[in-house]
Amino acid sequence: MNESTENYDVSAIRARLLAKMGACAADYPYHVERHFPRILAQFAELWGTARLDGYLETLMLPARQERVGFPLDVAIDILRLSRISAMRSSAPTHGSAWTSVEKSTRNRNAVAGE
Repeated sequence: MNESTENYDVSAIRARLLAKMGACAADYPYHVERHFPRILAQFAELWGTARLDGYLETLMLPARQERVGFPLDVAIDILRLSRISAMRSSAPTHGSAWTSVEKSTRNRNAVAGE
């Protein structure tokens, strides 16, 4: 089930993905790297884009019946990245988490004449 790493510069892919992951780098998918460098390359390409969620979904919910599935450690890596990606997708895109609170306070103060 292991793919050949001959066609992939895994260290360069790792560096690129770790840089893109930033604060989430502790969740780097080492098992995916070891077993499926092609998938790792896709993670590095798609990280931070809306297309990543769709790709992760196709990995875990295959349309082809002949697929056997991933080893448990690889599946855990993929699920972890899926969770991180979902959390990042639902995060506010403008300002901090406090932005809406700050706006609400300003609006309330304006109405109260403060």
